[in-house]
Amino acid sequence: MNWTHLLTFLYVVIVVITGARIILDNKNPLKTHSYLLLIFLLPFVGVVVYYFLGVNLRKEKMFADKDEFEQIFIRDYLEKYGKDLIKYRSEIEGRLGDKTKLPYLFYNNSHAVITLKNKIEYLHGGEEKFPKLLEAIENADSHIHLEYYIFYAEDAIGRTIIDLLCNKAQKGVEVRMLLDDFGSKVPRSIVKQLMRAGVEIKFFRPLWTPKYLTKSNYRDHRKIVVVDGKTGFIGGINIADYYINTKDTKHYWADLHAMLHGDSVHVLQLLFYLNWRFATGESFGPLLKYMPSHQIENQLAISILGSSATSKSPAILDAYFTMINTAITEVLITTPYFIPNEAILKSILVTAKSGVDVKIIMPQSSDGYLVQQACLSYIEVLLENNVRVFLYTKGMIHSKTMVVDSRVCTLGTANIDERSFNINSEVNAFIFDERKSKELKRQFERDLLDSLEITLEEWNKRGRWTKIQESLFRLIAPLL
Repeated sequence: MNWTHLLTFLYVVIVVITGARIILDNKNPLKTHSYLLLIFLLPFVGVVVYYFLGVNLRKEKMFADKDEFEQIFIRDYLEKYGKDLIKYRSEIEGRLGDKTKLPYLFYNNSHAVITLKNKIEYLHGGEEKFPKLLEAIENADSHIHLEYYIFYAEDAIGRTIIDLLCNKAQKGVEVRMLLDDFGSKVPRSIVKQLMRAGVEIKFFRPLWTPKYLTKSNYRDHRKIVVVDGKTGFIGGINIADYYINTKDTKHYWADLHAMLHGDSVHVLQLLFYLNWRFATGESFGPLLKYMPSHQIENQLAISILGSSATSKSPAILDAYFTMINTAITEVLITTPYFIPNEAILKSILVTAKSGVDVKIIMPQSSDGYLVQQACLSYIEVLLENNVRVFLYTKGMIHSKTMVVDSRVCTLGTANIDERSFNINSEVNAFIFDERKSKELKRQFERDLLDSLEITLEEWNKRGRWTKIQESLFRLIAPLL
């Protein structure tokens, strides 16, 4: 047997084993079909792509152990809030009405709790977020915890935050930074500067280490900041200059963040702690030291929901699905990437056909061509089923929000795609409040003024080549 025959034989064996593994993973059938096509139609490349991007992490021991630990840990630390669901059931049902099932879903899915004493302020764009963030960091007395997918340390805003963190660390404030190794750009010289100042900086799943090499698809997409356990930040805005819009901005970037005070900040603190422990193998504590009492008495109900590839249930996917299905009058969705799985797509279509006013804003021009084409491939079926679709024309819209019946809303890091639902670490705030929901609805309506509504008649006039591209990219949409 010559080398060619031997290599061919070995490759066939690898393909058969890989194919069997894909089938036994019991993924969504569309995803299974996509990976099987990939390994059979793209020799060598398909197999490499699968082992780097497609392995089911939930079945791996280290991820299963992480989920088990987190479930026990969250249950023990937030047991009081879970009891509140029972103790104050009639009060919660009176406040939430037909949305009552949501907090019970959150708790039963992942022990995520509903907190009742909170304040929240929406921050539009980096021009509103960063001054508030810098002020909070400047006023820190005890600790600063940051967790980001993108942190560009050499941008002007990144440089400003780095210098401020170093200054605070040198004054005795505990500073911890957890940055995704794929999304962030922090030169070694800046890492050394931070460490010399006393900042603990760690990178989530470093790309080129043997331990994580074939699991590099699992990223930390969260944007969390907790200051002194009393002030928290959550939303879609990373640390980079392009999030800041000025009068000279050439490419407008629309995005949304929120500043929190109250009980919900403790949940953000808990999620940061758990991801820090998973990424570094280190703990800090006692954790209650980082969850101080506060003076917030404002009755505003908020649930903070985290999800990741290690979670037994796709918590944010289930939350979106339930929000949409409980809608009575309207569903307003803003998303930069609309590549829904069958469950979410079906819930949107059925809800719209049931007489609910469903509107979706997505970018006319996205920051990724392949992803954009995959997103556009869903427009025809949406329009055919009474969903109103608007393409944002002012620039890139990166907000990830949903408002249902002007009574419950959400914002955070999760996109409507497979990556956010089942692969990345994500975090969203779910706000059960009519006033704050209507405030988010008003922002949706302002974004509509900079958007173009698409009609089915107009959409069907697009060129043949455009339709072909959409169909091709739709085939790999489940993998994106």
